[in-house]
Amino acid sequence: MTVKQIKKYLFRLKEYWYYSTRTALLAYRSNKSANLIKTGGVIITALIPIAHSYLIKLIIDDIVLISQKKTAFDINSLVRTIIAFFTLQLISRLSWRIIDYCDRVSYLDFGRFLTIKVNEKFSSLDFEHWEDPKLNNILNKVRETYSWRPINFASRQIWFLQNLVSVISNALVIIGLGPFYFLLIFISTIPEFLVGLKFSRSVWNIHGAQGPIRRDFWNTSHYLGNDKYLQEIHILGIQGKLLRRIEKLYKKFFGYQKIAIKKMTKNRIIASMFGLVTNVFVIGSVFFKTINGLISIGSLNFYVSRANGLAESFKAMFRNLSENFEDLLYVKDLFIILNLKPKINKNLKGIKIKPPFKVEFKDVWFKYPNSKKYVLKNFNLTIEPNQKIALIGKNGAGKTTIIKLLVRFYDINRGKILINGKDLNNINLNHWRKNIGALFQDFNRYAYTVRENIRLGDVDKPFEQEIFNQAIKKSGANQFIKNLSKKEATVLSKQFENGTDLSTGEWQKIALSRAFFRDAPLLILDEPTSAIDAQSEYKIFQQIDRFEKNKSVIMISHRFSTVRNANKIYVIDKGKIIEGGSHRQLIEQNSRYAKLFRLQAKGYQA
Repeated sequence: MTVKQIKKYLFRLKEYWYYSTRTALLAYRSNKSANLIKTGGVIITALIPIAHSYLIKLIIDDIVLISQKKTAFDINSLVRTIIAFFTLQLISRLSWRIIDYCDRVSYLDFGRFLTIKVNEKFSSLDFEHWEDPKLNNILNKVRETYSWRPINFASRQIWFLQNLVSVISNALVIIGLGPFYFLLIFISTIPEFLVGLKFSRSVWNIHGAQGPIRRDFWNTSHYLGNDKYLQEIHILGIQGKLLRRIEKLYKKFFGYQKIAIKKMTKNRIIASMFGLVTNVFVIGSVFFKTINGLISIGSLNFYVSRANGLAESFKAMFRNLSENFEDLLYVKDLFIILNLKPKINKNLKGIKIKPPFKVEFKDVWFKYPNSKKYVLKNFNLTIEPNQKIALIGKNGAGKTTIIKLLVRFYDINRGKILINGKDLNNINLNHWRKNIGALFQDFNRYAYTVRENIRLGDVDKPFEQEIFNQAIKKSGANQFIKNLSKKEATVLSKQFENGTDLSTGEWQKIALSRAFFRDAPLLILDEPTSAIDAQSEYKIFQQIDRFEKNKSVIMISHRFSTVRNANKIYVIDKGKIIEGGSHRQLIEQNSRYAKLFRLQAKGYQA
């Protein structure tokens, strides 16, 4: 082994110590008493085999001496030794039962602890984190493994401690026989450890290097097992195509592992042969010492059992260590995610702005992370307090990007966004978002009851039935909610008993109700009625005009009938405002907006 390789392994051991300690501390925090009791239990069970072997040695030596009539039979001494032997057995059995109980409880509690902690971290990440390809690969690995690998890793730290205690206690016995024997047994177990260590790295490399293949595999499996995709899959008849894709990816992905496993098995067989030769030599030496009267027959049994015990303890410890090194590489990914710093500074000690709001975009430039193309260039827009504005334009013009910058999903590259004259970056972000109600194009569909779905609009305030009723009335959702089997207590998913599913338009009304229930002074509606019929859409916007008079409203829509009542309509093209004014003013200008309006109106008349 070269100096470079030794340094590499030492670095990995240092890494192992760092992450095993951090993981153990997390596990300890999840259930302190269970982990402390389990730790004490494994130490006791590690020491009991030596005590057992020593008591057997005493019993055998007494029996031999009595049979040779070299000592008088002492029934009290023999009974005490036998009682001690069976007492140790009782302690061992009880310890294992207690360990098993604590192990199961701590496993469940650590799983709960990690689930909350990881999902809390996932939910706090900025969009820029998810859009980083390298980081996204790590995020996906953590998502796939956080529920079991860190738990197994933490659990094995306890068993590693048991292995270590067993090694030390057995080593003290074997060193008494002769330091050379200890050194020989130690050296004989190293080859298997190195094989396991090398294999752990190769497995991780497969998972890391083949990340796109793995994601493709899981995505395709998801399509085949999700009823939202199955409608199109059945119509197109592509089940076979997707199944063949899964099989191809599976073979490609796991083919690398099969090669690594075959190579590892061959190396392990060679390593185990070396261990067998060493074991024969050590035990043979003990027999030789016994024949020559250097040690007693009881000592023969004691040293042979402890020599085997030491070899097995070393093997178990190194096997545990090599498996830990495999999990370590995933645990490192977990801590990379847990240690991620926010891209967006929430400025929790910043300014708290009170409504009504005047919003100003001043010379704003913005491009998405990892992109060279600016979506907004020298963009300027002013929204007066309690004004209702509409943004229209082609897909990709920058309309939704404006909204994302206003709610600070991203920070701008240049320029300023001002709220009541204050820089948005200096405003307390949590407080700012509390003042915003929003419905985005890709709204969420929660498999909860109708009431729970809508109440998610503002979980911080006590539930008020009147506000709930107003919200579903504004969105028009009250019309179909009253026909559901359990009204607002109906679960919106057929995965649950007596649950139901909704049409896309009905779901959009639920999401719109959520935005109304929030009752925020700034309402953002991004394609709010794209799946809703024209009559329902008309009623919804009548409700908005009637009930949202003292609020700022920003609408994005491709339907001109939706936006015509806005105070100001802005036509966005290539990240700039090319027209702005009321519906009447823009019609009179007879430019882009007027032509598009007449074209759409003609489509309705036809």
